[in-house]
Amino acid sequence: MYAELAKSAATLVASAGVGAIVTNAIKATTPDDLKIATKITVVVGTFVASRAVADVASNFCAKQIDQVTDGIKQIRTTIKTYKN
Repeated sequence: MYAELAKSAATLVASAGVGAIVTNAIKATTPDDLKIATKITVVVGTFVASRAVADVASNFCAKQIDQVTDGIKQIRTTIKTYKN
């Protein structure tokens, strides 16, 4: 239960952090003097890009946590086997 809670918290933090970084990078490199139509497309593109990258980061984080959790389970099983 605690592992799933930690996994949810870690993936949320990773997703939010990476999304913010991508959004800030796009804002920092976008000129201010864009026409309204271009501004709209940049805003939509920024949202899509930041969510896509955040989703990849979240999935990566979850996969890493799953691998660590599986490794710990295997170690526990091995220790129990050798104790008996």
